[in-house]
Amino acid sequence: MKLNSPTFKTRLSLAIGVAIVGILVAWRGLSRSLPQPLPSSSGSSSVANAASPSSTPASAVDWTETRWGVLLTASQMTFEVHPTEKSLPRVINEAGQHLQELAYGLRESEAAIEPARINLLRERFERHLQIILSASYDEWLKQINELRGSFTAPPGEEGGQPAREQWIKQAGAFLLAPLSIDSMSIRPLYLHGEKIEYPDPPVWGTAIYRGPYGAPDDPAAAKVDVYEALVPMQMHVGPAGRDKRMNVGFSYFWSDDRQTWIPFNMQVYTDDGGTFRMFAF
Repeated sequence: MKLNSPTFKTRLSLAIGVAIVGILVAWRGLSRSLPQPLPSSSGSSSVANAASPSSTPASAVDWTETRWGVLLTASQMTFEVHPTEKSLPRVINEAGQHLQELAYGLRESEAAIEPARINLLRERFERHLQIILSASYDEWLKQINELRGSFTAPPGEEGGQPAREQWIKQAGAFLLAPLSIDSMSIRPLYLHGEKIEYPDPPVWGTAIYRGPYGAPDDPAAAKVDVYEALVPMQMHVGPAGRDKRMNVGFSYFWSDDRQTWIPFNMQVYTDDGGTFRMFAF
């Protein structure tokens, strides 16, 4: 067959075409087997990534990114612990142990807590959590007395000791509330009086019956260290025992005078909406 014949040119063109198609098919198959580029993770935390985009509002991504501590969205919360009167001592102990481990985990950072103070922090947290989950009015008053607190007004008035019935009614929001020990975290709110800023969601609620523990009005001037233990909980609020998922923050400041941790505040954070004031502290 002559090289310049029409038949040869036609066969050559077909052969080149088949070769090109084969190369394209082979490249497509190879490209599918190569590692694909991962989507950028900048601007999102591991907590935010744990939930599907459909279950996590865009505004929640910002406030779940914190240098210390973890705030969960309501849709991310699960509660592996359901306390009963019988299991409550064990639950308190396990929560305290986990908080202790979390506090030790700060040792390589500027938020490190002295080891001796970590043990005292665990003791204070366990005592406080026991009071809250059992809604014990008597233990609440006992804690105030032990910490040398005092009411500043007559009983029943603002700043005075609340009536037992009123206190228990409000504290019932926490009575044997489901919680997650696995998802607990800890973070500093003040370090030597310097406030640590966090992109938190709006505070959903704060304590209305506040124990007169002597917390400083100006933490910056007092140069105190304040740490907050964050516990995901399912609180009983509203009519007919309506439940609400939220991050409950129990915060404590270190008192040089009393050489122990003192309750500083209690706040709750959630993206579930609304505001409320009803909690005993």
